[in-house]
Amino acid sequence: MNRILPSMSDPSPARGRLAWIHRCRGSDEQATQEMVAAVSAAPWYLWGWKVLMHWLIEDQKWDMARRLLSPATPEVSSDSEFRKQRLLVLENAGLATAELDTEWNSLLRDLPERVSLHLARYDSLRANRRAREAALVLAAIRPVDPDSPYVLARLVEVLADENNKDEAVERLAAYLVRRTGAFRVAGRVRVEGSRKRTS
Repeated sequence: MNRILPSMSDPSPARGRLAWIHRCRGSDEQATQEMVAAVSAAPWYLWGWKVLMHWLIEDQKWDMARRLLSPATPEVSSDSEFRKQRLLVLENAGLATAELDTEWNSLLRDLPERVSLHLARYDSLRANRRAREAALVLAAIRPVDPDSPYVLARLVEVLADENNKDEAVERLAAYLVRRTGAFRVAGRVRVEGSRKRTS
């Protein structure tokens, strides 16, 4: 492999896969260093960054995480999933709360209708015992997808925190009724269609 790499126009995918193979074989430190080298040489190598961030969390390499991920790498900063994963890694690495808040706010402003990002931020705030701020993030995204079960589950959590347990139960019950009704309609359609085919 090392003989082939110099002849490649972009060897980063091959270098990344080689690092991944070494990781699978138990050579964790070697694999990490190889992946760091791969993304350093090709900072646009998104798959390499995502795998590396997973390893940094798995191995709790917080100093390395802060060194590699702060500031953000411009070449991949347009990818929303990279931005989210980077912030989650930096949160675990102990980056200052003020810096994390600034970057999260920027990410959510850039993608105000991306439900998954808002829910990740909600979960992060809840995990850090910032329930009020988490509730505000949820309130901002609810109009985008009010019927999402993931949004609803967190809304029930917020209502329970606010001692609005009756409303929490009502919303959950209403959702289940809607879902059950949809399943019943779908079931009738399938049964009627089957009857027509067999008649």
